[in-house]
Amino acid sequence: MLIVLESVATAIDDQTLITYAMYENGNVDMSSGLHLNKCSVEWKRSLKKDDQEMVEHLLDVKKYLR
Repeated sequence: MLIVLESVATAIDDQTLITYAMYENGNVDMSSGLHLNKCSVEWKRSLKKDDQEMVEHLLDVKKYLR
């Protein structure tokens, strides 16, 4: 499932942790995939609190499932 991170105009796949850029109209650019671990420091700093908590939750779940 794709989860929208509004503060950075990004959708993230909760299974693969691949992030996708979003257009202003809300559509997802599926050709822009980038793994969460490869997102820039600036991108991570731009996350608002709710989005940061979601990213941390997804990372925790993935660590737990390993």
